[in-house]
Amino acid sequence: MRQVQMVNTSAVPVNFNEIYRHSVDNLRYTEGIDQIQIEFHEETTAPFAGNQKLLSLVFNNLISNGIKYRNITGDKSKLRLNVFNDKDKAIIHIQDNGIGIAPEETDKIFNLFDKDSKRELGRGMGLFMTKEIIEKLGGKIFVESVLNVGTTFTIEIPNNYSQSSTTFFE
Repeated sequence: MRQVQMVNTSAVPVNFNEIYRHSVDNLRYTEGIDQIQIEFHEETTAPFAGNQKLLSLVFNNLISNGIKYRNITGDKSKLRLNVFNDKDKAIIHIQDNGIGIAPEETDKIFNLFDKDSKRELGRGMGLFMTKEIIEKLGGKIFVESVLNVGTTFTIEIPNNYSQSSTTFFE
C-alpha cells in the first residue's frame, strides 16, 4: 500500500504591490486617508514567497498607523513604502513624516498595551502583533523615529521561495 503525505509550508508567491493596494483599499474609509500622500516602490530581483495573509496584516497595521499618526500641521503628510527583495530576503521600509515617537518611547512601542501619551488613538496591540507576526515569519522589525519629524519602520523577512509549493512524497 502506498502512503502519500502532504507537506504544506504555507509559503506562497507574494505580490507586494497587490498587498499594498489591498491594504490601502481596506483603509479607504479611515479618517485622514484623504489627507496623506501614499507612495509605493518595489524593486525585485527574484521571486518572493512567504505568508501573504500575515504580510497583509503587517501592511494594514503600519499603513493605518501612518494615517492615524500623520502630522496635521505643516508639510503635507506623506507615507512611503519601499520594498526590495532578492533570493534571500525582503527588506521593507515604511516611512512617514508624521508626529514621530519620543526617544524614551521607542523601546516600548512593541510592548502589549504600552502607548505613549501622544498616541492615544490606538489600543496598544497593533505594533505588538506586527512584531509577533514578523518574528513568526523568521524576520526582524526595527524603528527609527524623531519626534515631530517622522518614523521609519524597517522589516527584514526571509524569502521562502524554494519552499513555496506544496510537495508530495510517496
